[in-house]
Amino acid sequence: MHLQVKRASGTCRDHYLSITSSGQRIIRRLELGKLWNFPKPSAGNLKLEVLRVAGSVQVVSPPGQRQFSVALPQQGIDLEVEILQQPGHPETPGGYPTSDSQEENGAYLAKHSIAEYLKVLVTSLLVEKPPDPFQWMREQLEGKIVASETLPIATVRRPPSFKGGACVITGPSGVGKSTLIKKLMAEFPDDFGFSVSHTTRDPRPGAQDGVDYHFVSRERMQSDIDAGFFVEHAEVHGNLYGTSIAAVQEVTKKGRVCLLDIDVQGAESVKKSTLSKTCSFVFFAPPTAAVLEQRLRGRGTETEERIQKRLTGSLRELSIYERNPDAWDLTLKWYNEQVEDAYQEFRTFLYDQIPKQPAGQIATVRRPPSFKGGACVITGPSGVGKSTLIKKLMAEFPDDFGFSVSHTTRDPRPGEQDGVDYHFVSRERMQSDIDAGLFVEHAEVHGNLYGTSIAAVQEVTKKGRVCLLDIDVQGAESVKKSTLSKTCSFVFFAPPTAAVLEQRLRGRGTETEERIQKRLTGSLRELSIYEGNPDAWDLTLKWYNEQVEDAYQEFRTFLYDQIPKQPAGQIATVRRPPSFKGGACVITGPSGVGKSTLIKKLMAEFPDDFGFSVSHTTRDPRPGEQDGVDYHFVSRERMQSDIDAGLFVEHAEVHGNLYGTSIAAVQEVTKKGRVCLLDIDVQGAESVRKSSLSKTCSFVFFAPPTAAVLEQRLRGRGTETEERIQKRLTGSLRELSIYEGNPDGWDLTLKWYNEQVEDAYQEFRTFLYDQIPKQPAGQIATVRRPPSFKGGACVITGPSGVGKSTLIKKLMAEFPDDFGFSVSHTTRDPRPGEQDGVDYHFVSRERMQSDIDAGLFVEHAEVHGNLYGTSIAAVQEVTKKGRVCLLDIDVQGAESVRKSSLSKICSFVFFAPPTAAVLEQRLRGRGTETEEKIQKRLARSLRELSIYEENPDAWDLTLKFYNEQGETAYQEFRTFLYDQIPKLPAGPIATVRGSPPIKGGCCVITGPSGVGKSTLIKKLLAEFPHDFGFSVSHTTRDPRPGEQDGVDYHFVTREQMKRDIDAGLFVEHAEVHGNLYGTSIAAVQDVMKKGRVCLLDIDVQGAESVRKSSLSKMCSFVFFAPPTAAVLEQRLRGRGTETEEKIQKRLAASLRELSIYEGNPDAWDLTLKFYNEQGEIAYKEFRAFLQSQIK
Repeated sequence: MHLQVKRASGTCRDHYLSITSSGQRIIRRLELGKLWNFPKPSAGNLKLEVLRVAGSVQVVSPPGQRQFSVALPQQGIDLEVEILQQPGHPETPGGYPTSDSQEENGAYLAKHSIAEYLKVLVTSLLVEKPPDPFQWMREQLEGKIVASETLPIATVRRPPSFKGGACVITGPSGVGKSTLIKKLMAEFPDDFGFSVSHTTRDPRPGAQDGVDYHFVSRERMQSDIDAGFFVEHAEVHGNLYGTSIAAVQEVTKKGRVCLLDIDVQGAESVKKSTLSKTCSFVFFAPPTAAVLEQRLRGRGTETEERIQKRLTGSLRELSIYERNPDAWDLTLKWYNEQVEDAYQEFRTFLYDQIPKQPAGQIATVRRPPSFKGGACVITGPSGVGKSTLIKKLMAEFPDDFGFSVSHTTRDPRPGEQDGVDYHFVSRERMQSDIDAGLFVEHAEVHGNLYGTSIAAVQEVTKKGRVCLLDIDVQGAESVKKSTLSKTCSFVFFAPPTAAVLEQRLRGRGTETEERIQKRLTGSLRELSIYEGNPDAWDLTLKWYNEQVEDAYQEFRTFLYDQIPKQPAGQIATVRRPPSFKGGACVITGPSGVGKSTLIKKLMAEFPDDFGFSVSHTTRDPRPGEQDGVDYHFVSRERMQSDIDAGLFVEHAEVHGNLYGTSIAAVQEVTKKGRVCLLDIDVQGAESVRKSSLSKTCSFVFFAPPTAAVLEQRLRGRGTETEERIQKRLTGSLRELSIYEGNPDGWDLTLKWYNEQVEDAYQEFRTFLYDQIPKQPAGQIATVRRPPSFKGGACVITGPSGVGKSTLIKKLMAEFPDDFGFSVSHTTRDPRPGEQDGVDYHFVSRERMQSDIDAGLFVEHAEVHGNLYGTSIAAVQEVTKKGRVCLLDIDVQGAESVRKSSLSKICSFVFFAPPTAAVLEQRLRGRGTETEEKIQKRLARSLRELSIYEENPDAWDLTLKFYNEQGETAYQEFRTFLYDQIPKLPAGPIATVRGSPPIKGGCCVITGPSGVGKSTLIKKLLAEFPHDFGFSVSHTTRDPRPGEQDGVDYHFVTREQMKRDIDAGLFVEHAEVHGNLYGTSIAAVQDVMKKGRVCLLDIDVQGAESVRKSSLSKMCSFVFFAPPTAAVLEQRLRGRGTETEEKIQKRLAASLRELSIYEGNPDAWDLTLKFYNEQGEIAYKEFRAFLQSQIK
């Protein structure tokens, strides 16, 4: 840094400071009397000295006065500093040596951060460039202005009007270009790219020509520069570097926008090149020079010398930009915390420049398929994406599309199979068939014929599939002339641009340049044929890589209607929905028709509502089989006797053994509240119709949509021999003939294709759902009296296994701060690890009995010789924390609560099972209890239910639900109790009465202890550390170890503080434990003059004092109030850090503060009342109010 200083001294009444930089006066006239706030001398001499101290200009007044330090606004320039005297006032000799005061002045500067403040001041001056800098500086220093109005992050002058091309990105080092460019490349790696620069320097080890740089001779590069082939270039350390037009085009021809991260001089060169018409220009500028320097220093990786060089270069770049900012299409200025917003602006600007296809133009559909089945010709240039979409189609619809086996006259290669890889035929035969019109397309390749026969296509279509023909354009023309044309759709895949096609071919990285050129030539021929008659194609697809999913959806949608599937709406034929609950359902149909698939899905969704009976057989058990589980193993005599007696719904003889389903086996399932599924053949179904079960049995038949589909499914398993498949097909035809003889005998018939399996399942499920023996719709909840009060308690009872615990757990998980459990009392001894007051209140029998007799318990009972119960005080311990107390007790306990003093603020909920069978099923389903225990629970449950049923209207809410209705039941339970939560009444969290009177100033924040002030203030300071601050208070107490004067407190004498209070220099003060504490006006101004809003977190009395002070006109007032006194107490107790005595004192003080507030709430500009769960909303209201006060 070079600095020229004129040492100057002046003797006059009025002194002014002038700072000159490179011939331009930065500060024209700055009156020192105003600056230092000492009176202009009416007589005598005032000597000032100008000197250089630590790289800043420093003006020093006589010892004991003030000094003024200005950090240099720029680096590498000359500054002249002089003291000017007011005209008409002669100088007089005299002076003071500066060395005497340097140490004192330096300490003063460091303590008050004067140098840093004035550095920002001068930097802001350079950025703002006001018409009258002197007046602007004076207003700054007098606290009238601290920072300019917030400027927009982005200034967009000209959005890109073109696609592709390049984008020049420039701006000073450290301004954030790399950060945003990296984010852009991470999000759009296929849409933006960098060119490879040229250089004349030698390659370094590992560097690759054409990858790291294009390494060329100086002669060649200079020649190309002279010929105008470079968009920008520069010489660095004796070597040329630059970007050629061809290098940019290498990027753009791949369908990408080329990003040019260059300096301002390079950008000026680009503006003069042929690229300028398809190039956008973006300038990254720092919000202030100080921010730029902060970013550079914040890296921590460079020397001071390097930082100074970067700053010098940055100022040069900024000066070029500022001469003509309108030359840039986009300017971005942002602070570090605005990086996400800046990126969104940058992204939005460049997104429209990406050369993507116009919306809605991926697919051009000219004629959707008007037929089912047949074939689809798919063609287009190599590399256009056909294979990608065909693979996706085959993966999704493996049973609906297929490929034909082509014919060829070449010899088979090792491993190739005739009829699988190709149909290998003689040239004579193939030529004869071609001449006879039996081929849809053919071609000669390397002396061999290849082609697709009509028969090969039909082999695919007769299996119910669409035949896909992936052939070239010439082959497609042949198909148009064949007999297949009427049942064939034609799809052409075209690239969005030739550049994209080349990019895709090169992107494979598997072919030579020669091969790529051949493919490109062939592609252009195919495209020319297409473009000669595009209307000949039923569908044309053009898409960019990132649109592949959209392209596939268009391709899929087009072909989906060509699949030979069942007509819409015919999957299910419902003739008679079940008119009963429970019972059985007979399910039958040919093997391979899909019964097992749908039954498995049904059982997975409703494991407790459907079941299978255990069949009977006369065969011997196999190893591992269990009687009554796998089968009921019985003698032939006994089974035949039961069959003859009509005790079986169906039976058959297989391999000399009887098999069948007894009525009792079906009833074993139904008595558990389940529908019994009978998966049997058609003959067995006919037997069921004649049995006593027929009146409570539904009948479902599964039929294939076509015989071809059935055969396809059987063969598709790949697990059976041809002989076995033929037997299955024969049996299936017999079953179908029986069905077709009387289709109306079936309540539901299902026919579906593979891709319709979900729709078929929904029809199957819907049909059977109404047969489940569940509670009638709308009867899950019976609400007799919603809670008419807030808080209090809720008694929850009902039999064991009815679902209370499940719903209570869900309620507690969602509302942990709004519901709670009381701690019960007991007379038994504590068990190891149990804590008094946590697990139980452990008390003597005498004391508990006494309290029970005195009516202090809401319910109690004796168990195994010990008393257990819930006291009124235990319930109140929960409710005074602002929670509803949940009492999960039995019916007798509930009756006791009704007679207690709590009954008026208590709701009563009864959980009942939908049926006794469901209750037993749930108890047994736990699998954790003995049969004896289950029977005891069932007996007790019946007693509880009988008490409930004697007077169901005594309960405010009754819940009855099946397992699958758990969520619905919870919503009913939650809705009922939600209104009982003692939450804030509907309405605004924030009441805004006024707005901050000025920008800056201060904000008084008050309210009772525990109301949430600290939480919101901490969040505010974390988000806006440079916009808000606290003043340093004064006190007359002695400093404690480690406390610093001026940092922790201003430590002053009682006499001094008292005198300043009397003089009106304090905005508020109070005496605590014999010491004075307070906030001075000067302490507040110390915060304000840093451009921050001063936050005063004080009590209500202090707030009233502020209203009477000189600060009141620049101060906003915010009051934090609890939503209820109960909530306030809950918060104070919830801290768990204070004694009961301390809590009571805080509560008493809080009530006093609230009474003062309630006496005149309109005196506060903002009032905030919120519950814990509303903390985020309250903060947003607090933040929104104070943001308008930030300068």
